[in-house]
Amino acid sequence: VICGGADEVHHSVTMVFDIIRAASQDNDHPQQTPRPFDRNRDGVVCGGGAGILVIESLDSALARGARIYAEITGFGHASDPGHIANPSMTAMAGVMKDALKEAGLRPDEVDYVNAHATGTEQGDLAEAKAIGTIVAPSVPVSSLKGHMGHTLGASGALESILVLEMMQRGEILPTLHLNQIDPGCGAINIIKDLTPGPASTVIKNNFALGGVNVALVYQKWSET
Repeated sequence: VICGGADEVHHSVTMVFDIIRAASQDNDHPQQTPRPFDRNRDGVVCGGGAGILVIESLDSALARGARIYAEITGFGHASDPGHIANPSMTAMAGVMKDALKEAGLRPDEVDYVNAHATGTEQGDLAEAKAIGTIVAPSVPVSSLKGHMGHTLGASGALESILVLEMMQRGEILPTLHLNQIDPGCGAINIIKDLTPGPASTVIKNNFALGGVNVALVYQKWSET
């Protein structure tokens, strides 16, 4: 199966984020925003791009001699449309818990959490608290939105590709533009610098407007 997503920046989309007061207003300092998990974050910066992955059964991949980067071993999803822009911490925690359960993993077996965090005040806070109920405080957490903005329909695929690259390199990308961690998000290990680490077992979060919540568990492929 070839799957992924693509999206382009269009003024009508950015207007929607403005209308719901979710867009960053720091237009004078574009090099400093978005700032996921930062105490001075002020919203989303939309980006554009495309990401495509090939997903197939293990038997199929082995039969054709494909290079296998990782396995998707767990999946959790939930819909909680209580508020279009302010997500539910309980729903976020629930999908991560479900993904780990399907993968047959304990929380202490997670090496890294790739957060959805877009730079909104309530969204980042809720996700940080949700992550804190699932994994140990020492587990590295980062968001990639500071690197490329929120690419909307492409974000899940693009960020997954970067997660797979982190697995191969044994390095975890930091949260860009993170100067001062919001004290409300400080119970988890949000990394600010490139961090050596195995990243062999990863929770990947994606949470959309309107309470659409998804978490995947990626595990680095090994023949042994």
